[in-house]
Amino acid sequence: MNNRFPARRRFLICVFLLVFSPLCAVAQKCSIGIDINTISGEVELNTTSSGYVGRIYAIEVCTNLYCGAWVPIYAERNDILVFTDTDTHLYNNRFFRAVLTEPPIVTPSFNCSTNIDVPRDMFLSDPINDDYFDGGDLVLNPDKQEWIKFHIFLDDLTTVYFQNEQEYNFHYQFAVNELDPFFGVSAEDYTSKTLYNTNRVAILGTVIVAGNRGEYAIQFVGAEEIPKELVRFLYEVVDSSIINSEEYEGFYMPSAEQANLAERERAYFEWHGIQIASANRWTSGDGIYAEGWALGRLVYTVSTNIDNAYLHGDLLPTDILLTDVVPADVPYVAGIITLGPATPNSHVAILANAYDIPFVYLSNSNLMGEVVTMTNRDVAVRVYE
Repeated sequence: MNNRFPARRRFLICVFLLVFSPLCAVAQKCSIGIDINTISGEVELNTTSSGYVGRIYAIEVCTNLYCGAWVPIYAERNDILVFTDTDTHLYNNRFFRAVLTEPPIVTPSFNCSTNIDVPRDMFLSDPINDDYFDGGDLVLNPDKQEWIKFHIFLDDLTTVYFQNEQEYNFHYQFAVNELDPFFGVSAEDYTSKTLYNTNRVAILGTVIVAGNRGEYAIQFVGAEEIPKELVRFLYEVVDSSIINSEEYEGFYMPSAEQANLAERERAYFEWHGIQIASANRWTSGDGIYAEGWALGRLVYTVSTNIDNAYLHGDLLPTDILLTDVVPADVPYVAGIITLGPATPNSHVAILANAYDIPFVYLSNSNLMGEVVTMTNRDVAVRVYE
């Protein structure tokens, strides 16, 4: 796992300190105040600058000066930044620096918004597991879900760019048409800049709404684990961009690649008031993400080995994939059966629907065991509501 974040266009480094042994390097037009509470262990940074209107102040942290793994944990679009770090007590060493970044230019569009209204926003996707009529009576389906995808640029952690799901189904499709920094970017380059920490330019995510339950969830997408401090801050940024969010209960619903970290750091997130929920929270039974039928050899491989199995011919396009959880991307196969819940907004689910590839989550443990015994045999799979 690589938690290094790329060097970005930094205009001014203002702060550089070791907790309880502060060292401050002050650049021109920048002043810094440092207040360390020796009882609570909290560190408050006060930074001011002049002549940098419209730029973003960000605080980054590192626990080892020689690793180069500076992680952004806070940002403001303001000449004055006041930040209190409440996590200092968790570390033996804690280094900080304040940087100025120039936010990307994004041309205003009717298909892009920096806030959304839950649960009535016009950008919401068409629902799955929709409400239905039974004998003339409207039945509110508790499993009904809708969603809106978003981007957050690392050079502007204060702004969320939500996409119109009625116009765009995929992050990439929206980015190359509506976000100026991604104009003309290839799919391969886009993946490198959004899913991996080393070259990351933007964070991808989704707000999923379960309106009939009065709940919503925020999800971040990445092929590698996103540091918990950054996840916490981004959750708060996205949450503050949701109008009427106080009327609904919010959760952090980690994607497959982020689930292990979320579970390991559950106490950390809960201490910061962030509830963690699994994708099966809104699934009463088996999760049907794409209807269809397929014939093929049933092949089991863990999610982390799918690409390698495909590369070496152990998993073929004609096979039906059986896996523990579904990652952010899966090569073309005839069908997908997962033993761990997914979400209907995932890249894999949308593609499966587009190509009529059956994609289902099995919730019944007995059925799971029966299916596992069929691996390496030709099977028929039919998925329908």
